[in-house]
Amino acid sequence: MKKQTAVEWLVEQLMPKVLTAEQYYHIEQAKEMQKEQHKNTWYAGEKDGAIHEFEYYWEETYGGSK
Repeated sequence: MKKQTAVEWLVEQLMPKVLTAEQYYHIEQAKEMQKEQHKNTWYAGEKDGAIHEFEYYWEETYGGSK
């Protein structure tokens, strides 16, 4: 079972099930920002191979970039 990101959890708690295109766009932007923050933290602690390791970790943990 995949984990939820903090952004996904917040959306689930606050948003109705039907979203406008603008709301969906902003949610997706927030998810990408959160992924970038995780990636930057990951890279700070890693050296060679960090990019591939991070992408694998993210996919396995959160189900991809979205």
